[in-house]
Amino acid sequence: MSDLNKSKVNKKNKPVPVDRKKLRDYLLHSKGFMNPTFTALEELRQAKHYIITMEEFIASSELAEVTELEKQTESMTKDEKDEFWQWNAPIHWEEIFGVRIRSSFCIQLCSQVESTLEQIAKNVNIIAECPITVKNIQAQNTLSKYRLYNESFGKFKSPSESMWKEMGFLFNIRNIYVHEQGYLGDMNKNLEFMTFLKKLPNISIRGDFIDLKANSCQYLLDISVRFHNELFDEYDKYKKEIIILEP
Repeated sequence: MSDLNKSKVNKKNKPVPVDRKKLRDYLLHSKGFMNPTFTALEELRQAKHYIITMEEFIASSELAEVTELEKQTESMTKDEKDEFWQWNAPIHWEEIFGVRIRSSFCIQLCSQVESTLEQIAKNVNIIAECPITVKNIQAQNTLSKYRLYNESFGKFKSPSESMWKEMGFLFNIRNIYVHEQGYLGDMNKNLEFMTFLKKLPNISIRGDFIDLKANSCQYLLDISVRFHNELFDEYDKYKKEIIILEP
């Protein structure tokens, strides 16, 4: 390759430097796609539609299978029916499909929260013209890292302590499913977490396993929505305060 062609390739592949002043101004005033609210609220809306659709699918599929099986028991005695259902009850809809769909939904909710927090931290970094990025922050876990960054450099006072705690519990559920397939393990000794679980509708403890029953994800989604709303309110307040102080 000639030196001229090498020069063209290098120029083509060289990243265009970001004008941080223009980007900062855009972040402060834009309501478009780089505003974390724009993307997250749409994803939360889609998440609600998804889990409602999946719960309807599980319930209707189980009912359809039960209806077909009942036809086979019409001429059976009571004892024969009892034995038939012991062997043929379509428990797979709840215990296999239901568990997988609901645990995956919980995992996705937490990923959405992480994505939103990451974007807001990046925006705060640019708006505050801070030399320290969120990658420089050492913390106990992911949530603590983003909370520390936004409170330190954005002076965030929200989400509230109770809201951070609830979101932490939601991440506990996520971790239990990711690493232990729903097995509580030592978390069974965490009284605050266990109290939180027992207060959530349609979630139960079966043995030492978390059991996400039908429609339980609606309440997990509600936690995420409330967390996002508090976070977005604080982010908007932060931007407005910066704009007011601008020369």
